[in-house]
Amino acid sequence: MDCLNDISVNAGTPQAGGTALAQRDASGRWLKGVSGNPGGRMPGVEALIREATSGGKDVIDVLVGFALGDPARAKCEKVPAREQRYAAQWLAERLWGKTPQVVGVMAGGEVGVNLTADDRRALYAFVLEGLGFGEEVGDDGEEG
Repeated sequence: MDCLNDISVNAGTPQAGGTALAQRDASGRWLKGVSGNPGGRMPGVEALIREATSGGKDVIDVLVGFALGDPARAKCEKVPAREQRYAAQWLAERLWGKTPQVVGVMAGGEVGVNLTADDRRALYAFVLEGLGFGEEVGDDGEEG
């Protein structure tokens, strides 16, 4: 038996028609129509995570802390501008969905977007207001 067919690699629930080993082709790939994870996600994992995070509210609160530039709420010492932008973007995408990608070609020109600290604060306030967090915005708006 080669390592691909080793039982440690193929540990799992036997399926109709044989063991997990019999459900692979000669190269070790799963046969068409056969699941590599027939049991699915372990039962109770989602409930365990929801219970540990107050139904996800604790996770959202940390993300809002990052988006607001509030280190205490984000549970860190300092919230860099980069993480602040990522958190605001993640929250906005969950609230309104991802924006479609626009592709354009400019001949001999350059396209750039440079937001000032005030522009970023206004954007964060807009996103967080949409999430129901009011207009709380942190002071860390500069790149660092």
